[in-house]
Amino acid sequence: MGYIGDNIIEFHGETHKALCSDRESYVSVNGVRHDILPKTFSKFKNILNTKEYVERIECFAYSVLIAKSIDNDGYFAE
Repeated sequence: MGYIGDNIIEFHGETHKALCSDRESYVSVNGVRHDILPKTFSKFKNILNTKEYVERIECFAYSVLIAKSIDNDGYFAE
């Protein structure tokens, strides 16, 4: 679970999810679920360390869903 400012962001599900996997992966942002879409998995596919992978996706979710410094162009379902 990550905290960025007053925000709670938590990764759930399969890390390093294969694009063909049926298992769910999502981030919870302040208690609201956002499914992680294949475009996000492709963006972080080269990170092999599980802890770093989760932290990077949580930070990316903050940038897209809270700070809105990156357009949510197919990264997370809202």
